[in-house]
Amino acid sequence: MQRAVPNDNKTTIQTSPIKFVVRLVDGGRFTVSASVGSRVIDAIRAYGLPLKAECDGRCFCASCHVRVSGEWAGRLVLPDAEEVTTLRKLHGAGRTSRLFCQLALTPDLDGLDFEIDPSSLVPQTHWVAG
Repeated sequence: MQRAVPNDNKTTIQTSPIKFVVRLVDGGRFTVSASVGSRVIDAIRAYGLPLKAECDGRCFCASCHVRVSGEWAGRLVLPDAEEVTTLRKLHGAGRTSRLFCQLALTPDLDGLDFEIDPSSLVPQTHWVAG
């Protein structure tokens, strides 16, 4: 989020990180922070969630499928034709589905909330010491 800050008769722009909520089907919930202009995919990777996102943002693998919370679905920039085509091929995609590799963070997306489709996460193996 940006705000003007007075400084000796000059105005500077202070940029605060954008925060968004990532939910998992198992009930996990994470708040991620990133700079304005960052891609959601990069912010989630930097946070450490195990994403597939196999094509790294080229919009053809659909392994970065999310379902945007209803209130946010209408606030996102509309998907371009390439994203729409990829989503149409994706089993289980609905009206709130998006590919997070195609979403860039803008100040008005502070608080964005979405759920990562389980098929977009790398399966993890947990080892128990003992």
